[in-house]
Amino acid sequence: MSEQQFRVIITSHDSLCVGYLKAAQLILGVEFPNVSTLPFEASSSMSDFEDAMRKMVEQKPLRPLLILCDLMGGTPANVATKFMLINKQIKVVVGVNLPFILEILLHQDSGASLLDIPLDDVILSAKNSVIDIRSLMKGCTMND
Repeated sequence: MSEQQFRVIITSHDSLCVGYLKAAQLILGVEFPNVSTLPFEASSSMSDFEDAMRKMVEQKPLRPLLILCDLMGGTPANVATKFMLINKQIKVVVGVNLPFILEILLHQDSGASLLDIPLDDVILSAKNSVIDIRSLMKGCTMND
């Protein structure tokens, strides 16, 4: 793993972020040492959550950082945005799903830099991964 490999923080309400990382490790069969999770739990204050994220953001060595959040307007996204606004090496994406996270982690594992990842394309791919199976199978039978 490159010393310049970008870091990822997956953050969410409760333990969703932990589940995303565990699922990605199961599917890809890889450990991701440059990926951290930060759940915002019901027992956490906003101040404690912000302090925890600050420690992760300021982790040495400083490298480009991608913060992935579950929900636009939620505490994890709002706190991440504060850090993004004061540090140009930080990017924030909200509304992530498992296909998005898998694609980002594959890029990271391949050694790609954060600037080389076509985030707009990854976001579009993740959006397209949300599918109504019944509509997709319309006209098909069990014998098809």
